[in-house]
Amino acid sequence: MLRKIRSSRAFTLVELMIVVAIIGLLAALAIYGVRRYMTNSKTAEARQAIGAISKGARAAFDGEVWADTTVIDKGTSRGGAGGQLCADAGAVPGDIADVAGQKYQSEDADWEAGGWPCLRFSMSGPQYFQYEYDET
Repeated sequence: MLRKIRSSRAFTLVELMIVVAIIGLLAALAIYGVRRYMTNSKTAEARQAIGAISKGARAAFDGEVWADTTVIDKGTSRGGAGGQLCADAGAVPGDIADVAGQKYQSEDADWEAGGWPCLRFSMSGPQYFQYEYDET
């Protein structure tokens, strides 16, 4: 009787196969979730950066540019010359191979050239994409 109880405590092959199948299914779902999370985090950088560039270009276009900085006489008015686009801003990084499948850490000087100061845009952290602005 004691031997019969001990032998009935073991798992059958079918039970082990079911456990392995469940673990495999959970692993597949976890891999899918992690891959989706990583893709969303990388594209979030691009969405945020393009939105900031767009807002900067809009603000520069809508802003008033004053060529004459003299004081306005009482009772008079003067309008600014708005509607000007920012100059072209070169690609950062300069070579697309620098961000192909990897991160790129830009330097502050990269964002100080061309139209980037007009757009009031720069990135201090690592980036996955190459950014460029063309006024046309």
